Amino acid sequence: MVAAWSTVAIRGRCPCFSYNLAIRRTRPLCSSCKPLSKDHVWDGLEEGEGKQKRIICNGLLRDVEGWRAKGNGAFDLLGGVLRQLSEGENEILRIGEGVRVRLDDVRDIPTLKMPYAQVPVTQAAAGMRRVLALVYLLVWAWDGPEACLRRF
Repeated sequence: MVAAWSTVAIRGRCPCFSYNLAIRRTRPLCSSCKPLSKDHVWDGLEEGEGKQKRIICNGLLRDVEGWRAKGNGAFDLLGGVLRQLSEGENEILRIGEGVRVRLDDVRDIPTLKMPYAQVPVTQAAAGMRRVLALVYLLVWAWDGPEACLRRF
């Protein structure tokens, strides 16, 4: 049984998605739903092994850099949502270039452009990380079905 406020459930195949964001669940998810934990939102969710392996969600850390590289509009949408959630003109939230933050991790971690410095998103304040996770989920929920529809 899943009873967490931060649960996001995804169901079905492309382009039919079902999202339950910040809804308190009191009954078990159906068999085709995959709950995403906080770690899944940041680092992704994979299912199966070997040739049967499926990637359910890339996670914020991979998707942001992938969206920037593809230039398919998802990165711009992410920036637009961050701008709308920013407090004022002096403190507009922007995603900066990716940086390597650890020697044993080859991923480029996106940064937040702050008035005082660029901060890797993994080292941002807890409130900022929550806002980023929410914005990522909104864009991911919008872009997933859109990307599938563009293929057909």
